[in-house]
Amino acid sequence: MSTFKRVVSTIGLAATLACAQRPPASTQEDVQAITRTNQEWTASIKAGNVDQMVAPLTADAVLLPPNEPAAVGLEAVRAWSQRMVDQVTFTEGTSVRDEVVVVGDWAFTRGTFHGTFQPKAGGAAVSDVTKYMLIWRRQPDGSWRISRDIWNSNNPAPSAR
Repeated sequence: MSTFKRVVSTIGLAATLACAQRPPASTQEDVQAITRTNQEWTASIKAGNVDQMVAPLTADAVLLPPNEPAAVGLEAVRAWSQRMVDQVTFTEGTSVRDEVVVVGDWAFTRGTFHGTFQPKAGGAAVSDVTKYMLIWRRQPDGSWRISRDIWNSNNPAPSAR
């Protein structure tokens, strides 16, 4: 085989492999599945149901709450979630997804959460608007689970008030 033919064959093979490795584009089914799971997850947070709160998370989930260390792994996330449920009751809450992007077996959602919670120890209810980013991973069965969760408040920091 001539050098020219080898070069052309190599380029053709490389192009074929590059195209084969490109992840599939986002499908409406993926976006709907993620949106549905996100709505169910938000409802479980508002209801204070810790088992349902951790159900859609991956085993290696990482929670990045504001002003606290990361909770790494499902059991650490469960413990953090239980502490939250023990401290507050959500009296209302609305989640709005601004964006859902799927690339292959990974996706992210970005949105806002408007919520009011009542401290169980007493005191005035607190309202907040937070922005969030969730990173999702497709599971072998095709379902989507939350792998990473980060959020922070739109309210001024206490020292800035």
